[in-house]
Amino acid sequence: MYLWKFKIRIKLIRKTSPGEVQELRIKLFYSSTTPVIIMYSIISQVYPVSQNLYMKNKELFLIKLLGTWTVKDGENVAISGLSYFLTPPKNFYGFITNPFKNIIYVLIILYISGWFTQLMVEVNGKGAVDMARGLKHQGFILEGIRDSEETLYQKLQKIIPTVSFLSGMLIAALKILADLSRVIGSGTGLLLLVSNFLGRN
Repeated sequence: MYLWKFKIRIKLIRKTSPGEVQELRIKLFYSSTTPVIIMYSIISQVYPVSQNLYMKNKELFLIKLLGTWTVKDGENVAISGLSYFLTPPKNFYGFITNPFKNIIYVLIILYISGWFTQLMVEVNGKGAVDMARGLKHQGFILEGIRDSEETLYQKLQKIIPTVSFLSGMLIAALKILADLSRVIGSGTGLLLLVSNFLGRN
């Protein structure tokens, strides 16, 4: 909620009223929690696919690369491969007891979350190109800069991809911390709660 307040401000003027300066505010949390939740849903499908393939052909290298599995305490558990590194620690104790694997897990999740959020921003029409065109259509130009859509795009291109990537990483980090802390309702539930609350304020 504290980070939600952070914004980058860009000063604009409207061509019809050049003396009036307006601010375009780009939030640090530029994206919603939806891309990260979708990304987690996609990753969760890796486990059943990897298990089924491994049970059918345990010797194939590509299948081992996706994940090798064993039964531990009555549950199928990944012991190597991509599925192993994508398995989240259950709590802080689990994180500490296997730091190398879990640090790799955190890095993978943060990067994929940032990349996927950045992709979703572009697909949903909130990228630099679409925003520059929209502002141009409304008659806005950068304060002190000549009337050029390309100049406005270049300014936004320096900010939006970085902010959207960082937004995805921060949301994913919040979910990881919530899951490690054993938050009631899971990290995903916390994301939905916070985003719903902040969306109204």
